[in-house]
Amino acid sequence: MRRTVFFIFLILFFFNLEIFSQEVKKGDLAGFWYPQDKEKLSILLRDFLNSAQPKKVEGKILGLISPHAGYSYSGLVAGFGYKLVKERANQIKTVIVIGFNHRYPHRGIAVADFDYYQTPLGKVKIDKDIVNQLIAQNENIYPLKEAFYNENSSEMQIPFLQVVLKDFKLVIIHLGQQTWENCEILASALFEVLKEKDNFLLIASTDMSHYLPYEQAKKLDFSTISEIEKFSPFSLYTKSVMNGNRMCGYGAVCSLL
Repeated sequence: MRRTVFFIFLILFFFNLEIFSQEVKKGDLAGFWYPQDKEKLSILLRDFLNSAQPKKVEGKILGLISPHAGYSYSGLVAGFGYKLVKERANQIKTVIVIGFNHRYPHRGIAVADFDYYQTPLGKVKIDKDIVNQLIAQNENIYPLKEAFYNENSSEMQIPFLQVVLKDFKLVIIHLGQQTWENCEILASALFEVLKEKDNFLLIASTDMSHYLPYEQAKKLDFSTISEIEKFSPFSLYTKSVMNGNRMCGYGAVCSLL
């Protein structure tokens, strides 16, 4: 009897040790960029999804370009893309979110190596296998926890994903500098790691033009969309660098393309 109790104690000890050793990254923007209350956040996201009427898209979706402003500004637009993702929820097991650092400076490509990412809607498991494979691809891809604090380019995607997907793992990537070299490095690494997989979704996080009069913004944004539709990432990159107000996450989008 004592031996049985001892073994049960050991099992519980190691189970609790594993739980406490897990590193959970909590979102920083809840209560500021989106609601902190779980129920209010869920209702808001479902309202965005219900309002969205995207054009029908046939087949599998490999990539999505999605905005990252506060939900009061970006939620309706983001809902269009995520509604299409929801229709394919059973096809997606890992989501790779590509953002960039607005605030924390670094030269290369940071990958989040936490165990979980937590929002008011719960925890999402980080796909450590893919994270480690990406890090192994190039010395300019590295774990850097500081790059994932107070960064809206990735965090604003995660609550939407929690609502539209049933069960998934997450990979978060931040470009420190949106250089063409970093875009090429990241694109090559993603190709090598994902080429044998078919159950993933890539998300490039970007807003479009900023603070322009409506007609001027509309003209510039449609010009940017036209460049994206050409699937010519270097042309898009060059024009984005020449006009810094074309879109802020041009490195993420070019890496996706």
